[in-house]
Amino acid sequence: MTSELKNLIKERATVKAQLSRLNNYIRQLETVDIPALERRKQKLEEYYVSFSNVQSRIEAIDDNPQQDQNREDFEILYYECGDFIDRELHKLNRIPPHSNTAIHLEVVSDLTTEAFLASLKRFFARRGYSQIIYSDNGTNFVGAKNKLSELFALLRTEKHNDKISRYLVDRNIQWKFSPPRSPHFGGLWESAVKSFKGHLVRTIGDTMFTYEELSTIVTEIEAVLNSRPLTPLSPDPNDFCALTPAHFLIVWQHTQRIKQHFWSRWYKEYLNELNIRTKWRQNSAGRLKVRTLVLIKEENLPPCQWRLGRIWEIHPGEDNIVRVVTIRTNHGIYKRSVKNICPLPIREEIPDLAV
Repeated sequence: MTSELKNLIKERATVKAQLSRLNNYIRQLETVDIPALERRKQKLEEYYVSFSNVQSRIEAIDDNPQQDQNREDFEILYYECGDFIDRELHKLNRIPPHSNTAIHLEVVSDLTTEAFLASLKRFFARRGYSQIIYSDNGTNFVGAKNKLSELFALLRTEKHNDKISRYLVDRNIQWKFSPPRSPHFGGLWESAVKSFKGHLVRTIGDTMFTYEELSTIVTEIEAVLNSRPLTPLSPDPNDFCALTPAHFLIVWQHTQRIKQHFWSRWYKEYLNELNIRTKWRQNSAGRLKVRTLVLIKEENLPPCQWRLGRIWEIHPGEDNIVRVVTIRTNHGIYKRSVKNICPLPIREEIPDLAV
């Protein structure tokens, strides 16, 4: 055994001991609060990342089958600890564990990695990007994770530095698998699969459907499963409405649309307000100096995203009026009309450059 492998095994043992102590600690707490549990949850995720990094390095050196068992043992304890913290958090929030879980169903043409990736893209388009994805160890899922890892590596190259690639890289998705041969760890989604598949088989039997017909049926079943009542919407005795999982999806989408609409209107009005200028024939060179930080007008920016740049060069016309400037940003140097830039409301003192 090499010294490097010995050191890695010691490091792995340290992380496993830390996880074991955390598991024992949270189960012996007499009083807990949400901030404390969230800190433990964060610490749990740090242990998982540390173990995964060390274990991957060990497996690259030692191909002993026992390494699979070491990974499985750690992941079992990790999921048990995480599930316990989640249950305690739900108790403190007075919401039964996983009671507000909504279901999303997708029809795929086959069980290949490509088909799964296509369904994942549709899911993101309809529901938004996920921070963490949990799944079992199906080969198509494992293959999808590998392809996504290659995609993220590709997107980090200089050839793919456009808006979309930057957006995806900034939202890198964590992918976590249940331990091998441990289907009980996927109880949450397995129960949803059981609710869907059992009733679907009994309902349609051997009926043949086209792809479009089956997609329609599955989507409608999704709506039925998400319509189950959870709790009253209000304590008003005259209110007979109940909260459902569908409310979480529909309300989220509605609020996102309102947010986007508000941003679109306010963004344009705010820039127009900043862009109140002297008449076109007056010299604007006094206000637009080299190195001045300016806002750059761009259409279809997501909420809370501002394009900033510094004036790199000024191009006055024959009448000595500045109509075009060169802007330097984090992503390159561009020429822009002065109509499409806005100096910040509080001016900074820019010393004149020596000629």
